[in-house]
Amino acid sequence: MNRARGRALGFAAGLLMAAICAAPAVAAPGRAECRAAPSKILGHPVPYCVILPSDYDANKTSDYPALYFLHGLGGNEQLLLNSGGLNMIQECAIRNGLGNF
Repeated sequence: MNRARGRALGFAAGLLMAAICAAPAVAAPGRAECRAAPSKILGHPVPYCVILPSDYDANKTSDYPALYFLHGLGGNEQLLLNSGGLNMIQECAIRNGLGNF
C-alpha cells in the first residue's frame, strides 16, 4: 500500500511538472547529491537530496531558485530522483530562463 502511494505521488508530481513545462528542452545535466542532516528531535540523521545546477561548482556564491519536494508517507528522499524528476526539472528550468539544472 505504501509503495502504491509513493508511485502515485511520483506520478502526480510528474504530471504537474509536465503540465508546467510542456515542450522538451536540451540541458546540460546538473547533479543530485543525497546526504543526511542530524536531528536532535528525531534522535537520528534525516536523509535528504538536493539537485544542483550544472554551474553550481563554478558559481557557489550565486543565488539559485528552490523547489521543495515533500514525498509524504511511503516515499523517501530519492522518490523524485527515481521517478525521472531530475530530467523534468532540468527541462523546466531552461524553458523558464532559470539556467541549466
